[in-house]
Amino acid sequence: MPSTPKSQRLAALQSVTSALTGAVTPAEVAGVVLERGISLLGAGAGSVYVLRDGDRLRRLRARRVSEETLRAFADIPLAAPLPMAEVVRTRRAVWLPSPARLRERYPAVAEVAAREGTGALAAIALIVNGRSVGALTLAFPAPRRFVSSDRTFAIALADACAVALDRAELFEKERGLRARAEEAARLVQDFDQFRLLVDQVKDYAIFMLDPGGHVRTWNRGAERIKGYRAEEIVGRHFSRFYTEEDVRAGKPERELAVAAAEGRCEDEGIRVRKDGSTFRASVVITALRDEDGSLRGFSKVTRDVTERRRADEERVRLARAEEGTRARDEFLGIASHEFRTPITTLGLQTELLSRMGGETPLASARPRLEAIHRQTVRLAHLVQALLDVTHITAGRLALRPEPLDLAAVVREAMERWRSDLSRARCALELRIAEGITGRWDRERLEQVIDNLVANALRFGAGRPVEVVAEAEGESAHLVVRDHGIGIAPDDQRRIFERFERAVPTKHYGGFGLGLWVARNIVQAHGGEIRVWSRPGEGSRFEVTLPRMSA
Repeated sequence: MPSTPKSQRLAALQSVTSALTGAVTPAEVAGVVLERGISLLGAGAGSVYVLRDGDRLRRLRARRVSEETLRAFADIPLAAPLPMAEVVRTRRAVWLPSPARLRERYPAVAEVAAREGTGALAAIALIVNGRSVGALTLAFPAPRRFVSSDRTFAIALADACAVALDRAELFEKERGLRARAEEAARLVQDFDQFRLLVDQVKDYAIFMLDPGGHVRTWNRGAERIKGYRAEEIVGRHFSRFYTEEDVRAGKPERELAVAAAEGRCEDEGIRVRKDGSTFRASVVITALRDEDGSLRGFSKVTRDVTERRRADEERVRLARAEEGTRARDEFLGIASHEFRTPITTLGLQTELLSRMGGETPLASARPRLEAIHRQTVRLAHLVQALLDVTHITAGRLALRPEPLDLAAVVREAMERWRSDLSRARCALELRIAEGITGRWDRERLEQVIDNLVANALRFGAGRPVEVVAEAEGESAHLVVRDHGIGIAPDDQRRIFERFERAVPTKHYGGFGLGLWVARNIVQAHGGEIRVWSRPGEGSRFEVTLPRMSA
């Protein structure tokens, strides 16, 4: 750098110092020093580092430095063998007049210096009140001799930078403290408003617990719901709000443990007031933790839901009553229709027989008698279904188990159904294994078979019906499959309920009781009944029964 008169340098330094008075943040200070100082000293590049956490230098600002070098020297350990770290450790400036001198003293940065085109380097500690707070580095594009006046000016620039940085950091701290104080004041004001809000709430008991479960705060809602005044309960353990049984079972401590582990615990149960009366409460316990995760206590919000629960129960009762009325009315409509058909048929057949006269040959009367018999059987089944509804609903479905061969029961049942299958144009495919023995109620098993076969005829008329009976280990299996209209997936669970059906009543008869009765009979035997079906592809019902000792 050409020689500059001392007066000019002093004026330049004063201009930098004046500019620094307007810099209010550390980054602005570094920007002024680099922008003015580089041009005044004739440097090609420069950086300002600040000491952080006592053992690391972090770059605050840089000028005319490549991105690669910026990334490499953004954060430097104080113990690193680098010029900016050394001057902070020793508080003595480093002057490197040539690339050879730089390589000799700091081989770790020789490659970087060569890439950046550095001919000379100066590093000066930023010192305030005898302590290093950072470093200023200046890189020159050509080798140079650092004369006394150069060094004096660079050190003066570094001192001005250090003072300005210290002032800016103090200002930032003061501004941060002021902001925190203002925030604290707002929080206090907000807390007072929140406290007033919580205290005025009467429908909820809202209070705080310490980590051990002792009451710390109390609001008016808590006093109204639980009956304690604040002076009576603050400092007492919250377990006194629980029944004796819950306390013995450790429920209060368990709820605190769940809240501490999961953040919150919700519960609805019986709680106890001061006078010993009980109420149903909806409770939410929330763990309160500070910034480092330490448990500070719990908030507890309790609501008396006794009346709400009663109202809910009353709504359920009314809904069930309405559903019962609807089911009754629907059932009576279906029953009247179902009974009208066989009764009308019986009357018609009887009238025809009476008109045929006393000398009617038996062969001519036989079809009429068979029709009367079928309708009589149908009426018997309808009446039995009504009786089963009464018995099952009242819990009086009694079984009379006896040693049976399921194979024989199925064969006999299917013999009874042959004429009906023939009239419905349903070919019967029967596969029955031998020796399927167990203890079952014969009459009830026949009901299950009849209901499943009747179901297959109703929804699969004109198509084959398959009946399979077999044994597998300790279980017996009965399968009835049709190839009819099938059942939609959403209806497959519903069809086993009372009065439920998957198709309109006007197209397919029946009470909607057959599968419900079959399921209850099978379950009473300890078995299960399942269905597999797809619309348009028929249905397959499988009954599994335990083979109790015959």
